[in-house]
Order: sequence, then structure tokens, then C-alpha cells
Amino acid sequence: MLRSPTLRGLLLIAAAAITGLALGSPALAVHARPLGATPKYDQFVMAYMPCPGPGPGPSTHVAGPYPLPSCAPAPSSPWLTMGTPDSNGTAATFVGSSRLAVCPVAGCPAPDIAVTVSLAGVRCTGALAGTTPAVCPGGGLGSYTGSVAVDYPLRITDHCNTPGGVPPPACGGAGMPPNTATMMDIVFPVVVGCAPGAPPTPPGPGSTCGPLSTTFNTLVPGSVPVPAGPRRMNVQVGIVTVEDGGPDGDATTVAAAPNSLYLQQGVWVP
Repeated sequence: MLRSPTLRGLLLIAAAAITGLALGSPALAVHARPLGATPKYDQFVMAYMPCPGPGPGPSTHVAGPYPLPSCAPAPSSPWLTMGTPDSNGTAATFVGSSRLAVCPVAGCPAPDIAVTVSLAGVRCTGALAGTTPAVCPGGGLGSYTGSVAVDYPLRITDHCNTPGGVPPPACGGAGMPPNTATMMDIVFPVVVGCAPGAPPTPPGPGSTCGPLSTTFNTLVPGSVPVPAGPRRMNVQVGIVTVEDGGPDGDATTVAAAPNSLYLQQGVWVP
């Protein structure tokens, strides 16, 4: 998985421009790339912990050609959940998605990456309601009024590189040849606030986080060089995930109150 917790925390807390990163060795050549690759659309499912180990489990999976050890499902997040009638007695209202689109698109005329995030049906666990009741006005299984972080693990190959970590001029500027190299892995987080859905009476339908529409350059100026031209970027995206806001309900306080994995891109088979 493409992850860099240190830079992820920096982006969450400071939202500073991505400059001076460790870069690969430059090469005076273009890099292989597709004709096009946009948009990228992901839907989210509940994230569960893996079984403790490869040995015999308390049960065995018998569906299909997978007779493998299995274990009781353990959600990754102790703080957020979603409604499921046969699991917690509340309505199944969760639907969540993420969309990345290379600009120009509607509302994003300049070279950039547009981000759209929408989550509905987000609920507090009893543990979060007991720890930080201010973000769980409806108590356990009720609405959540904190924030979450959608994490995009990225590996970028582009032309904006200089040898030896020398601070470069503006990408493509005077004295800046279009050197091709691959940037170290980073995680680009998008923080989304949540508010109770209607009707807000407990337990209600859960909270809606977003919908949020923004761009990479809006969140972190300079993430996507403008204009694109010779600065063409090949952006690999790893597994897109959503982290909860931790025990304080604030997705930006990763150092003082670590977040947990809540959702992961996937599909639901009814």
C-alpha cells in the first residue's frame, strides 16, 4: 500500500504546499503514460480487521472455492459504524463514494484534480458516545458531528524534479529542464465535516459527511502544476480509505488522538 504517515500528518495539520520532497534521480526523458485516465470513482464499504493469523480459526469459510480459516468480524474503527438491522437494530442507510476527475471539468477550469466526497448514514459507536458525547448528540448509533479523513495514497511520476534535492525553480521555469522522476509515496488526505441527517431525532438515519467538492490545488497549492503542459503527471492511486476522527471526533488531531480505519473502497453484494 502506498502510504507515508509522516507526510499525511503534515498535510492534515498544516495543509502546506508540497515542496522539497525526496525525489528520485532525474532522467532527461519522458515517461510512459496512458492516453487518458479519468475519472476515478470508488464506493466505500465497512472496514474489518484481518483474522489473527494463518492458522486454524474458530470457523471455516465454506462459500465458493475458499475453504479457509475464518473468524468473527471485528470492525477496524472503535468510534464509527453504520446501520444494519440484523447487526445493531438500526436502518441500513450508509452509502459513500469518492470521485477524482482531471480538470478541466465543470467548476474546475484549470489543470488540477477535482475531488468529490459524499458519505451518508455515518453513526457513532457507544464507545465514542461515552468518550466524547459532544460529537454524538444522539448517543450510540446516533448521528456523528465530528469529521473524517479520506486518504488517497499517491505515487507521482512527473517532470518537476531536480538532482540532489536542490530547491527547484517553478516547475518548467527558466533553468528547469523537464526531468522525469518518481516522487516518494505520499498520502493526500481530504478532511470532511459531518452533520446529522434529517430527521435528526435519535437514532435517525445517521450523519451526512459532505458532499464536499474541492481540488488538490485548493487544499494544497502546487500539488498539480499549472499550466500542465510539460509537467504531465502519472498519478498512481492506492487503496482509498476513510479514517474516523479518533476518540475526539477531530480527524486533524492525528498526533494527540490517532484515527482508525473506518471505510475502504469496495463493493457490497446484497
